[in-house]
Amino acid sequence: MESSAPLAAHLPLLLLPLLLLAAPAAARDPEMYLNMLEEDRAQRHNAYCLDGTLPGFYYGPAATESKNTSWIVHLEGGGYCRNVTECLDRTNEDSGSSKNWPYLWDMAGGMSTDLSVNPAFADFHHIFIPYCDGFFYAGDRPGSLKTQGKELFFRGRPILKAVLDQIDDIGLAKADEIVLTGCSAGSLAAYLHGDYIGSRYPNAKYGVAPVSGFFPELPSVTGSMDVWDTIEKAATELFQIDLSGGGCMDATNDSVYCVIPNNSYAYMNSPIFAINSAIDLYALENIWDGDTDCTDSLVRDCSPEAIADINGWGTRFWDSITNSGDTFYKTGNGAFIHSCYEHCNAAEQDESFTNLAINGVTMSAAVQKWWDSDFKDSADGNTYMPCYLVDTPPHYCNPTCKYVDPTSELKTLLNRNETL
Repeated sequence: MESSAPLAAHLPLLLLPLLLLAAPAAARDPEMYLNMLEEDRAQRHNAYCLDGTLPGFYYGPAATESKNTSWIVHLEGGGYCRNVTECLDRTNEDSGSSKNWPYLWDMAGGMSTDLSVNPAFADFHHIFIPYCDGFFYAGDRPGSLKTQGKELFFRGRPILKAVLDQIDDIGLAKADEIVLTGCSAGSLAAYLHGDYIGSRYPNAKYGVAPVSGFFPELPSVTGSMDVWDTIEKAATELFQIDLSGGGCMDATNDSVYCVIPNNSYAYMNSPIFAINSAIDLYALENIWDGDTDCTDSLVRDCSPEAIADINGWGTRFWDSITNSGDTFYKTGNGAFIHSCYEHCNAAEQDESFTNLAINGVTMSAAVQKWWDSDFKDSADGNTYMPCYLVDTPPHYCNPTCKYVDPTSELKTLLNRNETL
């Protein structure tokens, strides 16, 4: 994010959504404006970013009066912190502090305001919730933790509640239709909290469309389960997570079990359209952890053995998502599972969102078809399947993968050195 002025400079923007709601713009602004959480609301919920700064959200108004009760809510991603040291490091970044958040946020791909790019949701009110709690909007540790002269707050779930309460005040509470989405850790959060958020709006048409957040609970190429062990440890010992209100918790009352995407997905009650690569860049870099020469080439110059291994991962991914309870097959659900090596980019870039296709159906068109079905179609009618990579470089079995550029996401992941 670009740097911004001190927090006080954001305060006039708090009034902006109220003015914009009164008269939706005819020509759509492709940017959203920052709104900080009101201080009294933050105090009531003890809802603060890791470093104690205020959380907030970005807001862009509906384009037409006919969509004035239609909303899309996006949860930002960005890894997680496994221990106090890593969480302390995040306080120096936008992922743990709001002190340098910019005034404006651009929208693209599945959040685009261009109808030619995003026909399903372009005209909706747009909400983007920045990620500053360090653990999937799930932490509920009381008070704060003092370390190295600083206070750390692990308050993701109270942040989510308080921010949604404030958005309710500007119109979300009266919504007729709401779609929840997110990328990476934000997408994983959509699996974890999707039912809870939906339960807040029982009279609205509500669906969840998570992007690049189904991280299957599978071992690495060496058989290690370290990623999942660290998540479970952080969930209980550091963040003391709250996942109440979800189908998984209703069924099991086990937050450690439910923090795993396979399990939260298996019990989801809300209509869901999962968007993911079967060979997700993030998952291959951090969970599978296989042939680095192959992944360093962005899976464009790999040995036959490496391709066989990656195809094996893709098969296990497919088995995992299709065998997580009966969610995959429920009427009203769907999935767009492609075979491009990327993470979030396909749904966050206009070109890939409108061109990446499976059997001639683009990601954008698939999302629109699912949404327009009002969740009455069989899952089969809204399911798009991956293919197997080929031995010959550049290996892609889907020619529309050429529209997806994973380099920016890979650079971000390497710079952050994140796990999941």
